[in-house]
Amino acid sequence: MRMSIRTLAVICILTAICGCRQPEKASAPATPVPQQEVWLVDLRGRTLEEKVAAFVAQGIANRRGPRVFVRLGDECRWMQMYDPVQPKVGSAWGVEDAQRLRAGGVTNIEDAWVAWLAKKGVCRFVPVSLEALITNLGAEVKGKVLYEAVKEDLAPVATLAGLEDAVPVTPALAGRWKAAGVSLPTVFDYTQVREGFGDRLDKRLAGHQWLIDNVLPRCRKDGAISRVRLYGADAHDTIVDIDQAAQNRWAVYELDHAALTNNVYGVTLQADPPDTVLLDKILSHLEPFSAVYGWGNPGEDSFIRSLNRHALVGECSGVPNNSFFAALHKAPYFGSKPFEFKQKRPHLRAEDVTVEDKIYVAFMVNEGDSIKCMNAFQCFGAWLQEERGKIPINWGVEPNLCVSHPALMAYYYETATTNDTFFAPASGWGYTHPGFLPQDKLMAYADKVKQGMALTDTRFIDIWWLGELRQRKQLDAFLKEAGVWGLTDWDGSQQRMVYTDGGVTVAKSHHYYTYKTPASEFAEKLMAETREVEGPWFVVVYGADPHGTPHRFYELARRLPPERFKVVALDEFFAAAEKARPRVEGRVLKPGIGMPKGVAP
Repeated sequence: MRMSIRTLAVICILTAICGCRQPEKASAPATPVPQQEVWLVDLRGRTLEEKVAAFVAQGIANRRGPRVFVRLGDECRWMQMYDPVQPKVGSAWGVEDAQRLRAGGVTNIEDAWVAWLAKKGVCRFVPVSLEALITNLGAEVKGKVLYEAVKEDLAPVATLAGLEDAVPVTPALAGRWKAAGVSLPTVFDYTQVREGFGDRLDKRLAGHQWLIDNVLPRCRKDGAISRVRLYGADAHDTIVDIDQAAQNRWAVYELDHAALTNNVYGVTLQADPPDTVLLDKILSHLEPFSAVYGWGNPGEDSFIRSLNRHALVGECSGVPNNSFFAALHKAPYFGSKPFEFKQKRPHLRAEDVTVEDKIYVAFMVNEGDSIKCMNAFQCFGAWLQEERGKIPINWGVEPNLCVSHPALMAYYYETATTNDTFFAPASGWGYTHPGFLPQDKLMAYADKVKQGMALTDTRFIDIWWLGELRQRKQLDAFLKEAGVWGLTDWDGSQQRMVYTDGGVTVAKSHHYYTYKTPASEFAEKLMAETREVEGPWFVVVYGADPHGTPHRFYELARRLPPERFKVVALDEFFAAAEKARPRVEGRVLKPGIGMPKGVAP
């Protein structure tokens, strides 16, 4: 199959922009190896029922390697390359840079991955229809699981289909497939189970109870999928994650995570909803520190804290092809030797730096707590921007993903520059609010964080929701056990450096998610805030895509006078802060009315 001119153009433009480099010699095969043939299935315009069947079939196929890659395009928001453009803020991309990618044929995230993997010689993509995919899989798909409605039946039928090596199909879809020449035997008829529920109004909850009683004991215990359709939009549906459920024979559930014990601000409950007891039974099936992919209602805090009550971690997703990336290390190109996750340069310590009388600024990019980000080139293609590498940027990488999706994460370590450094975000193994873990699991989790940071060659961490650990005076012991060198901490009221008794330096910042204005405007604000502050001083600017992209950080950095500001990686940031402790400790900058009066002396 010859490569098209369009694909060649995509490869050339992607190579030029992302600064791609060949892998280290130690990880490259000694002799040429054949490319992995990958069936490329375009699901744009397909019905939800067809997509459900396709995701499960993809997961079954990808058990044997990275064999099926699906396209959703703009039907999944996270596959958009340049979204969102916000005139009041300034685009996440430079105009010319975005035009350069479009000219090369890269219009979405899927284009970029196909081009990269083809360029690396890893995969040869062969377009096939969904119906052809089912036919190509042959005996790997043993039949179909019949069901009636995605909204009510998804959890039990998707879980069962993965266990039975079958695809979930409605009678209407089965009829259309049969007319197209695709006929599958029925391995299980869930419509009869539904009939057994009688007049029960909530078929969804009844289905989860049936799942718990009849299917859950057969599921693996190292993960699960939480389906939620966020914002009422198909483009935000974590139903795309069921490919991993089928691949790993995990349970799928669709339940409310609200619970009295979650203690979520603004959520008032008189009693737990009926979902809670079902949710607890499913989550208690899983092994400690396993990840639950997807997301959950009614919101982030409820989702994460429900998982944490069972010593589990969250993995924000809602992107296609996770099963493909989980299997990518099985492609011939990657061989059998595990990838070593090493940063591009050694970490600096206090003895390695000379403290300057400047405002040290560390740019940090959020969403490392999610495969959603890693699957999408750090969200909306930010990793591919031409400004990456021109200034120091600290990128979040979640250690558990280096175990579950090693080839995906290896991409970032391979293509990083010496100005791209990695930190462990949102709690150091997977997303947790550590104070909501069972007390008898807290220090075991700290040890898990230590293992994860060693695996990823990270020394610095960002943790949200530390109030409970501080109240119980457990934070210092947790950080010490985890082997953390430095902690960044979101503080909405002040900016300061804290030096713990255990020897960990903590950078508290009120500049989390504040960079939502044009670069020139934010630069003026930052200079005004620190006008009366004597250096050395230390400021974290924690951004979220699309605000915290290389383009936006570069535009901000070049507006900060170099004689006054120094943009650095976290290792230099904390090394200088440690060395400057006698000049910094006890000083506080408080934002608000009257700035910069009363700032750090």
